[in-house]
Amino acid sequence: LMVRYYYAVGDAADDHLRARPGRPVPARFADRAEALDWLDAERANLIAAVHQATAHVPEVVVRLTSTLSVYLHERRRFHDALILNGHAVEAARRLDDRTGEAFALGHLGLASRELRRFDEAIDQLGRVVDLYRELGDRYNEATALSGLGSAYLDADRLDDAVSTLTGAADFFRELGDRPAETDTLTNLASALQQAGRPEEAITTLTEALALYDEIGDRQGKGAALNNLGIALREVHRYEESITAHTQDLAICREFGDRHGEAKTLNNLASALQRAGRVEESVAAIRQAVEIFEEMDDEHHANLARRNLETVTHAARSAAGRRRWWPFGTGRKERPAR
Repeated sequence: LMVRYYYAVGDAADDHLRARPGRPVPARFADRAEALDWLDAERANLIAAVHQATAHVPEVVVRLTSTLSVYLHERRRFHDALILNGHAVEAARRLDDRTGEAFALGHLGLASRELRRFDEAIDQLGRVVDLYRELGDRYNEATALSGLGSAYLDADRLDDAVSTLTGAADFFRELGDRPAETDTLTNLASALQQAGRPEEAITTLTEALALYDEIGDRQGKGAALNNLGIALREVHRYEESITAHTQDLAICREFGDRHGEAKTLNNLASALQRAGRVEESVAAIRQAVEIFEEMDDEHHANLARRNLETVTHAARSAAGRRRWWPFGTGRKERPAR
């Protein structure tokens, strides 16, 4: 009985987390923030409920794990997600529930990606694509392709990432799913950027931003703005890059996305440093390091610390040049690059 209660209330909370703008949500929670507060308070009990249900009611394992998937990702509980989705994959196979198996396997792949187990993620998400193709589920095949393309991107298999994400975006366009198409375009732009094609990335992101405004998705728009800032920086459009990151920072704070806030601060710092605004850059990176440490994300904290060392060194070099050049020479310093 308790397991079914947690499933019912957790499902209502999950609806708030998944809701697109303008879509109805259950009245069990006043808003998204209240749903998140309940999930935070009940997380240990929800996980225990999955473990309890494993031996006796495998169908509840599949459903409850599915209900927790967005929450676990948002709160970055990826080790929990690995364990629970592993149980759900086995439960779905016992039930011969291929749709449930594909869903759990997909979230297992997403958790593997976030834990930087990229080869495992590519294998898991590739199997998800095959399962949905066999089931004739074209929409979820497209969703799985998008996830697989992102895993290729994480693994620096950039040609695979570009081709897979392009295919997924085309798929969503054909199916008429504008939100999913737009999210995939944002990821495709990241692949293009990392493949050394920043102008194509800017064009793709400009298209994505227009679509995000059209559908009213501010969180998605924030991710696109962050990627746009990176691409603009690479083509030396530093002030435009700073503007894009600053707009994204406001959106991250609006939605309480601390991890996104830290990533954006780190990227903003790079743009500020390139624009010669070194003190502002140092302040932004220090905030990023604090947030990554608060969230126990040592990988991104280390990247931010290295960025801080680079910018601090640039600040010292700039100070040295200021001391060296005498007044009245008519020479101007170039911004630190």
